[in-house]
Amino acid sequence: MNKKNGVQAVVGVLALAGVAAGVLLIGQAADPWKLPASEMPPLGYPSDLGSMAGEGLLAWSYPPEEYDVGLEIEWYAIGRRLSFLWCAMPEGPSGTGLTQETDYSLPFWPTSFAASPSQAGDFYVAGWTERGRTRILKLHVSAPQVGLVQEPGGGSSFSLVPGAVTRTSEIYDADTNQVGFIGNLFENKANSTHLFLHEFPSGDLYDLDLPSGVRTLLASTTGSPQSQDLTGPYNGAVSMDHAVHGYSYVLTHTNYSLGESQRPNLVYFDVDRNGTLDLILSPSDSEYAQLDMLNPSATTGWD
Repeated sequence: MNKKNGVQAVVGVLALAGVAAGVLLIGQAADPWKLPASEMPPLGYPSDLGSMAGEGLLAWSYPPEEYDVGLEIEWYAIGRRLSFLWCAMPEGPSGTGLTQETDYSLPFWPTSFAASPSQAGDFYVAGWTERGRTRILKLHVSAPQVGLVQEPGGGSSFSLVPGAVTRTSEIYDADTNQVGFIGNLFENKANSTHLFLHEFPSGDLYDLDLPSGVRTLLASTTGSPQSQDLTGPYNGAVSMDHAVHGYSYVLTHTNYSLGESQRPNLVYFDVDRNGTLDLILSPSDSEYAQLDMLNPSATTGWD
């Protein structure tokens, strides 16, 4: 189960965002040798990642009519695509909800997906190419258009025109044999020019400086006290700002069925909010609750 699984992308969803980096427009095939030839992941693609689907949420409000538009995004390894579900629940003449679904094709098989907390509409998607490259793209999704349409009989109804991916840039490209598959990624909430990368199958955690492309090892399965907790794969990923624990990054395991307690497998804390991780924990259900991580009044800035 992925992050905020019970949340519907219709009303009341946080606006999310990202960082500016990279210059290669993927819409123009500047590197066609890297483009996959098949919709199906090859044998080298980790089977534990192939069945995953990520999710991102956006919302827009349109006063004074007081209606909301939400966007839910899912990614799929099979088919190499992002699926956009646009939903509007206008309070007005139509009286019914509106939905539109669109797809966006990727030039690789995705392995992780994340919304950015710093600019509304920006997302990151990491993936793997047939020729052994690990890549990260940044996408910007434009706002939808919703408004009243006059009908021939003199009445009116709402119409929904979906937004679109308007900017796509490559921000990272490296040899998979040297890097490993990116199983999860987070934008650093204190420094939007850095990403935290959690690799699979090694479980190593890295800091990626986007302007320079330099990766710094933060925690390793061979050198960390929490080595047994770093292994994955993980497909539940969420970050938040906790009143006591600072910026918190949470990963949950693919084989764990989340209940109301939502026990994480791995939590990174940036307690002083300076962009550096101070603590890595793998708490039990009760320990997670004792940390006050389930208290909605103590957590803000969910991504």
